Amino acid sequence: MPRPAGKKPWRTLTRGIAASIAGLGDGFRLIIAHRHINYYVQVAGSDDGTLRIEAASNTYIEPPSAALTIEQYAQMDALGWRRATEDPPELATELRDPNGSPNFHRDVAAGEDLDTVADLIVRTLRDVYNIATPDLLHYQAFHNLLGDFECPQLPIARRESAEW
Repeated sequence: MPRPAGKKPWRTLTRGIAASIAGLGDGFRLIIAHRHINYYVQVAGSDDGTLRIEAASNTYIEPPSAALTIEQYAQMDALGWRRATEDPPELATELRDPNGSPNFHRDVAAGEDLDTVADLIVRTLRDVYNIATPDLLHYQAFHNLLGDFECPQLPIARRESAEW
């Protein structure tokens, strides 16, 4: 089992995420995921400069033994995520957004502080999904029509689309 990382690797990842999402436009996506469990956060750009960020809910988490607990759902609420539309009935609350996403989600307005957005992503990966170190993560970056691209600011391994 990997040893928990100190603060520096997570700070470096936070800075790398903020730099990488700064230029995401329409059709561009960045997915940061655990290498072995289907925990992920994805960021999608739009033509008006807004971003949609989503984090895996139990609908997509594999293996089933890695499913989030009620306490982890409460952590997601506390971090400001909107609830997934397909939560298991025992986790359903009035916080659910029926027009949202099957994942936890949040829309980020153009001009919003991207350091804060990157911190939310890292806190979700580290504190909710309990990922011990950024070494357990990889990323995929792509445009819907143009294919894969690199994010050299990210201090984690890149995974190409064909590998997913």
